[in-house]
Amino acid sequence: MISGYSHLGDGYVTRFQQTTWGDARNAASGTNMSANQVGHAHGAAAYRIPARTGGFIFSIYRSFFNFDTSQITKPVESATIKIHGFSENSGDIILAKATSDIAILGLADFNAIDGWDYSLTDGLGSGTNEDNITIYSVKDHVLAAEGVQSYWSDTSYNNIVLSTAALSDIHLRDNLYVCLLNYTYDVLDIVPTDETGKNGFYYADSAGGKPILECHLHNAVFMGTNF
Repeated sequence: MISGYSHLGDGYVTRFQQTTWGDARNAASGTNMSANQVGHAHGAAAYRIPARTGGFIFSIYRSFFNFDTSQITKPVESATIKIHGFSENSGDIILAKATSDIAILGLADFNAIDGWDYSLTDGLGSGTNEDNITIYSVKDHVLAAEGVQSYWSDTSYNNIVLSTAALSDIHLRDNLYVCLLNYTYDVLDIVPTDETGKNGFYYADSAGGKPILECHLHNAVFMGTNF
């Protein structure tokens, strides 16, 4: 087995407290971000809360991770990304291929997901990206949609098994860029009706909960290598 941590520049980009779902999702950049966060309760989230003046406000959080895979030169038999939960665990989330733009994370990386298109956002599903993005996760339950992580621990590591698309990119590319985001509302473009679409986790700046990529290579065994 060969394993390594996410780069320290991992983190989240959010569009925070927008007055409509369209304002939250149909946008070219985020409103807030952090690339030095230890952990966040809303790392992958899409939800609404009541506004003080009536109506609702909407927020979307997407988290991005970068793993160095430059020393993996053999085909990958299987791989897992381990994300340690933090606080919230109420949403269904999915792991998708991100673009290399996230190597230096910024507000403009809110949509830095391979194949992502936000232009048809209407909250009724017209802007779904389920068939546009490259899904890196394998579903965690027989009843879950493809790639969806429907169970999330907020106190321990969550093991996300990677798809054949991810295994190929690990082998052929020097970096694996990934995005962890809400599936039910954000990916599918369904307007949230409550606060339940939140999942929290730790980032590389944490002391004991760093994101980990573990790979098993064909016809080789590596012990404890940090890429």
